[in-house]
Amino acid sequence: MQSKGKNIFLCGDWNINFLQRSTKLLELQNLLLMYNLVNTVKTPTRITHDTSTLIDVMITNSSWKKLTITYDLGYSDHLAQVAHIKIDKQVLGPKTIEKRQFTENAIEEFIHFLQKETWDQVLLLEDVNKSFNAFMTTFMCHFNTLFPTKTFFLNNKKKNKWMTKGLIVSRNRLRTLNVLKRSTKISGELLRYINKYQLTYKTLITEAKKRENIRFIWSSKNKTKRIWQVINKENGKIPSNNSNIQLRNNAEVVTDPKIITEKFNSFFINIVNEFLNKNISIRTQQTFQHDIKTCPRSMFAPPVTENEIEKVINKLKGKSSAGFDEIPEFLVKRCTHHIKKTPNPYNPNLEFSQIK
Repeated sequence: MQSKGKNIFLCGDWNINFLQRSTKLLELQNLLLMYNLVNTVKTPTRITHDTSTLIDVMITNSSWKKLTITYDLGYSDHLAQVAHIKIDKQVLGPKTIEKRQFTENAIEEFIHFLQKETWDQVLLLEDVNKSFNAFMTTFMCHFNTLFPTKTFFLNNKKKNKWMTKGLIVSRNRLRTLNVLKRSTKISGELLRYINKYQLTYKTLITEAKKRENIRFIWSSKNKTKRIWQVINKENGKIPSNNSNIQLRNNAEVVTDPKIITEKFNSFFINIVNEFLNKNISIRTQQTFQHDIKTCPRSMFAPPVTENEIEKVINKLKGKSSAGFDEIPEFLVKRCTHHIKKTPNPYNPNLEFSQIK
């Protein structure tokens, strides 16, 4: 690690008292010095009324060797250690995120605007691409008006929702009792009371965490996803969300989600053609009795009915997730009945679903 210039931080209960000179302590200190390692904890980490030991350590080879501060959390008879580490990293401003808010009032107003639309331009155009673009222009106009993007500051300080006022009171009382236990010689009855109080406090914290996890899981429609989020959090596997998608294509860096999807689509189409061209010579007579005539410049797609599209929309889970157009699934399901089969006032026999 030294040759690679890495900083090492070793923390834990080593069960060797750094305040009492001994053969084991001398051997350990010599071993640490061989690798330029130093313990930054200099004050006792476990204190009773008649003993004071330093068995919890923070050992590092970093040049930033400020002394570690001990802190009583009231959770254990061992004091916590806090190290302030200086790193050479650019200090960035507060993180922000651009997102839309879909309130119920805004959704109702959005649907109201869709109901008022006659879709004349969409219905009268004969070119399907122009008709689709006209529809999306009108749809996105109302969408951007009612659900504008807003800037939100990300709060990295995540509070423990399971920490109730009662637990805070119990924690402060336990701190007072621990100070009393360390500073004076107390009776056996009071010592048993403090130990029982500490055990009860730990049990209450465990139950509070369980209740919060249950509330977190049952408050979601996708309970399986929430369960895995809890499991990953307990295992320390918290995924980082990165909405800044980039695709490097040779020397070109693409950030537009639409262009990225088109390049992925082109890649998979071309890779299939290359694979077929390379393997066409190894076709066997058992596999291909006759050559199949193909026309690569044409395709046939059976007509898609409105009912089929509606069935697909109804199968959506109604999540808040969205694609690059930022239209969430639940909003699509809410709008379906207000944009299908819209009669044309100029031609009652022509319906919105019959665009060609």
